[in-house]
Amino acid sequence: TLIIVQSRLNSTRFPQKAIYSIAGKPLVVRVLDRIISLKEINFIPILAVPETDLPTYFHLLIAYYNVKILNSGSNLN
Repeated sequence: TLIIVQSRLNSTRFPQKAIYSIAGKPLVVRVLDRIISLKEINFIPILAVPETDLPTYFHLLIAYYNVKILNSGSNLN
């Protein structure tokens, strides 16, 4: 099972929503925490981000959560 989380930083309604801090944690971290807490199913979490939004921040998320990255400029990494 794949679980795809869309995450982009340059939204016009809520810029940088993915990294907006809620009680000390970025929103995307909270979403990934909830997904990872699902013990009932086997899954591969995938963080889907535009190629332009791949700063070091997302690379840290990949390392910490062991998620795959899907973007418009490449295949699944």
